[in-house]
Amino acid sequence: MEVQNPENWPLATKWTVTGVMCVVTVAMYTGSAFWSVCIDDAVKRFDISETVAQLGTSLFVVGFGLGPMVWSPLSEMPSVGRLKVYLWTAVIFIACQLPIPLSDNIAVILVCRFLTGFFCSPVLAVGGGTVADMFGPATIGYPMACWELATWGGSAVGPTFAGFTFDRFGYKGPMWELVFLGVLGLMLIICLIPETLPATILHHRAQRLRRGHPHKTFVTYSELQEDRTSLFATMRGLLVKALALNFHEPIVFVLNLYVALVFAIFFGMLESYPYVFKQEPYNFNTGQVGLVFLGIFAGGFVSMIAYFIFLWKHQDHCFDENGNITPEERLLPAIPSGLFVPLGLFWYGWTTHIHWIMPTLGGFFFGIGMFTIFMSMLSYLPDAYPSYAATVIAGNCLMRAGLAAAFPLFIIPYYELLGPGVTSSILGGLGVLFMPWPLYLFYRGHQLRMRSREARKDI
Repeated sequence: MEVQNPENWPLATKWTVTGVMCVVTVAMYTGSAFWSVCIDDAVKRFDISETVAQLGTSLFVVGFGLGPMVWSPLSEMPSVGRLKVYLWTAVIFIACQLPIPLSDNIAVILVCRFLTGFFCSPVLAVGGGTVADMFGPATIGYPMACWELATWGGSAVGPTFAGFTFDRFGYKGPMWELVFLGVLGLMLIICLIPETLPATILHHRAQRLRRGHPHKTFVTYSELQEDRTSLFATMRGLLVKALALNFHEPIVFVLNLYVALVFAIFFGMLESYPYVFKQEPYNFNTGQVGLVFLGIFAGGFVSMIAYFIFLWKHQDHCFDENGNITPEERLLPAIPSGLFVPLGLFWYGWTTHIHWIMPTLGGFFFGIGMFTIFMSMLSYLPDAYPSYAATVIAGNCLMRAGLAAAFPLFIIPYYELLGPGVTSSILGGLGVLFMPWPLYLFYRGHQLRMRSREARKDI
């Protein structure tokens, strides 16, 4: 068991698996943004309204918001584990993606966009669990930061991959590109990602022992627990508990709402960039608009480096002899970095009439704030609710996907009615309203946890 325990694997193996997970996440997750460059072509080709065309993005987001409710509990079952979930869903993802470039029916395309979002969601629902299987609490910050950047970085670089392909082949070009990325992800999963769930590794070991000793009974504790609970009951319990935690725990509700707002604004920007940069004074083509999105990714990358320095200089020294840390320490980076979300939005909205580098810098600042908020809060929630870690993360995915699915449907009408400056200022103002919450939790979170029925109270 000690040799097979993923926490005891060589460091090089752990980081190789983490790196492959990041590549697979980017390959699958780019699909959330690919459709944003295809909207104008879809409107003309299928004679539909812009709102209907934007459903291609929204339905994908709804799909990967619902997916964790299925894949998260399924991946925790010893007889299934992480690897089988990745393999099954990657194959179905490719199968559901194929009809999109082959079909000329918008209804088929929209249904398939929902299904591809649903079946690519394990990289979001289970990927963090794969990383957590290999690294302990004191060392998980570094690989988790890399994986977190990959989760939304895929959406940020997606338009860059798709833009120039779209200019040459129309909407079918990026959709075929996504098929090839899905095949790449599947090949990487087959060749380079092992099973990491300890309970499943033990389950496989018990199976080998049973085959070698047919007259003896070998069974693991996790298998006994699995036999007592059906998958449907587990999924239902996860959904009920996720909703209960979200609406009964003020800490969970406000942090989930904050993350959901930032995530939704990001998807609003996926729609607003083509609207802004294809008009005067820029007149960019789709490929050039895709390059502008790299500003958001660059902000996230710079923020990740700064986060590494924070871990090395401060947080690594905050763990006690048992490897525990006060959950509120996880929120410290979000206190100053929360300023960058409204700053980036104000900067972007009010500089869309001058040189393109200025609104691109707004996206850069937004990327800094977005990455740090995600890392801080998605590290804090499992630490504050360790008994319900998978539940709070699944609830967070559901809430942010629900809000993010709505934003693409109304963001462009607001830009047309109010202009980029006023619209971005309204969104930036919402960001300002949430800025004090990490600071409040940093100083008062301990008292709130002591009064909670579900939160951790031992530290």
